[in-house]
Amino acid sequence: MKKLFLLNLLLMAFIIACQYGAGVQEKKYTPKDFLNHTTISKKAYLKDSNAILEILKTYLNNHEQSFYNKEYFDSTEITIDTILYSMDLKKMAVFAITKTPMYRRNEVARVKNAKYWYDAYCYIGIRTDTASYAVKLKWVKASSMINWYKKSEISHAIKDGYFTEFATIKDTSGEYRYKYNLDDKRFWDSPIWDEYFAK
Repeated sequence: MKKLFLLNLLLMAFIIACQYGAGVQEKKYTPKDFLNHTTISKKAYLKDSNAILEILKTYLNNHEQSFYNKEYFDSTEITIDTILYSMDLKKMAVFAITKTPMYRRNEVARVKNAKYWYDAYCYIGIRTDTASYAVKLKWVKASSMINWYKKSEISHAIKDGYFTEFATIKDTSGEYRYKYNLDDKRFWDSPIWDEYFAK
């Protein structure tokens, strides 16, 4: 009887995951004609990267946004993996990776032979002042990569998730919620911007 109950429970969980585009690794690739190839100068990219890093460090120190977990602390390192830009450079999407010493974990969660663990998050931002490189950032909670042990692997995973699976996320009615992946030119005018910044 217990086995039957557990099987039914797992089946229900699988059906719900399929309905909302999660758990089955549904992929939706951006058509070549819509791929975003916007670039900026190295100097401007570095200034944006430094400005974003300062905001994320403030979030980390205050345990805000994606850094709510108390395992993060002042020795947690944050790196900006990638910044994507809208064609007018007024909007951006950021992949950030954290590196935290394993000793911060409670003993049950520690992984032997690993000195650090890596997490990766996506933020979207709007430029509030071009001259000072000021940006307003919001954490996109749709998909985060946590508990990885190689930086190169988590860097690849977050790109794969937001470039091939983000467009497959569905709302409660079964409709695609965000419609486009982050490497799609149309992403910059998608519903996510009103959802996160219209408030």
